[in-house]
Amino acid sequence: MMMPRCGVPDIVNGRTRMNSAGKYNLDYAFYDGQPKWPLSKKVLNWGLLAGTRRDIIDPVSNYALLSWTGVTPFKFNFVDENVRGGDIAIGFVNKSSVLSEGALGFAFPPTFGTVYFNGNVNWSDGTAAPGTYDMGTAALHELGHALGLQHSSVEAAIMWPTLGSGVIKGLHDDDYQGMKALYGT
Repeated sequence: MMMPRCGVPDIVNGRTRMNSAGKYNLDYAFYDGQPKWPLSKKVLNWGLLAGTRRDIIDPVSNYALLSWTGVTPFKFNFVDENVRGGDIAIGFVNKSSVLSEGALGFAFPPTFGTVYFNGNVNWSDGTAAPGTYDMGTAALHELGHALGLQHSSVEAAIMWPTLGSGVIKGLHDDDYQGMKALYGT
């Protein structure tokens, strides 16, 4: 059975990072061209995609954004429930045209900044209940993509591409080192 995972493919420089033995060759990684938010932009504004309830997404997005604030040069500011004026848009989607089968979420790299979560997943908020997936862990991972990190080969890292049911994770040294390499922080 395939483990639920992030919808972002494990492709770096036009090829997969997995070798023939099914092992990854790198630790933290970046997108081709290393897109990132301009360092002159001290505040990244975020908003919700249409139809996303703020009371559901606020606790997890605040946790994830606060976590990344500690390792990036940015502060995050909520601007609108309909994403007007936002750098990062966050929301749920139920369409298979956006998410691949088995994907928990998907995010675009900087400076597109759109983060999607699978609306058909049984999400939890900080509880490690079997059969549920921690929304805070998924948000931390997908926002890592929106900030410029690709998947890591370090299983303990938040940027590891899969998430097991009932698993709660936070930032790992590999995630810190990736952000430090990308933004010099």
